[in-house]
Amino acid sequence: MRVMRAMTLGLGLTAAAMLGVAALARTPVSDLARQRNEVQKGFLGKPVTLAGRTSTGGTFSTADLKGKVIVVDFWAAWCPDCKVAVPEMKALYAKYHGKGVEFVGVNCDKSDEICNDFAKANGLSWVHLREDKEVTMHPLTETYSVWGIPTLWLIDKQGVLRTLDGDKDSQKQIDALLAEAPATQPEK
Repeated sequence: MRVMRAMTLGLGLTAAAMLGVAALARTPVSDLARQRNEVQKGFLGKPVTLAGRTSTGGTFSTADLKGKVIVVDFWAAWCPDCKVAVPEMKALYAKYHGKGVEFVGVNCDKSDEICNDFAKANGLSWVHLREDKEVTMHPLTETYSVWGIPTLWLIDKQGVLRTLDGDKDSQKQIDALLAEAPATQPEK
């Protein structure tokens, strides 16, 4: 699947606040990676909502997708490994979108034009969250301590983050989430 991940050098604000900027300056990269992984693991098994502006100027929230399995792909057009992953993402979409699986891109490009042109040229027809600023990484990467792209998450029918490494055995993991009971709706 995805063999390598392009690592960003920027530190997530959440991680920086938790670890202290001074400590980060003298912490070896391997320790930072471990600390980042611990921060990310804190989100596992908990409800998450990814919301924001889309690359087409609309608004979007995963909260509106309750009852569906959600594949979240953190990516950018400038990322070589993200480009390598395109055929796999398209194959997953073709196989699962009609079965109740939604796909959401969290794009880390500097403009809507770059994101939309790449998505159109490569047949990435799902929604892509993108900040309306020239930023290197999407703010959600900071919120959830996603330092490397591509990163693939899987969210279950209840909106709970189930895996941080959805790129490993993707089909098996998606099949397992689809087999689970439907999301329960709150009584009125």
